[in-house]
Amino acid sequence: MTTPPPYDPSSVPPPQGDGQPPAGAYGPPAPPAQLSEPEQRTWGMLVHLAGILGIIVTVIIWAIQKDKGAFIRDQATEALNFQILVTIAYVACWILVFVAIGAFLYPLVWIANVVFCVIAGMAANKGQLYRYPINWRLVK
Repeated sequence: MTTPPPYDPSSVPPPQGDGQPPAGAYGPPAPPAQLSEPEQRTWGMLVHLAGILGIIVTVIIWAIQKDKGAFIRDQATEALNFQILVTIAYVACWILVFVAIGAFLYPLVWIANVVFCVIAGMAANKGQLYRYPINWRLVK
């Protein structure tokens, strides 16, 4: 077994640049880049249409995109609040299934969710600030 050679500081290459760590290597992370207006409109449409798939997709888009522009923050928050309300309605329908009325209400809630999500998505794609006609604003 051979022993490694002794440490020689002259064998270490000199630091590149000014010797400072790269920007962002230490300290708080840089703020997220702002999206352009067409990108915000596209994400606004997608966050509303994601409500058709359920609240989880809406939450993910809201969490990732909410700090990337005022329009997307507003529309993602509106969509999230509506999906919270729809989820509460689904739970109420599930409970009411035991007295038979929930079986009739569940499809109505689903249809209303799809219709409102499509209307909201089309409005957001045009750059309009859409407000659902029935909504609780729990998330600010």
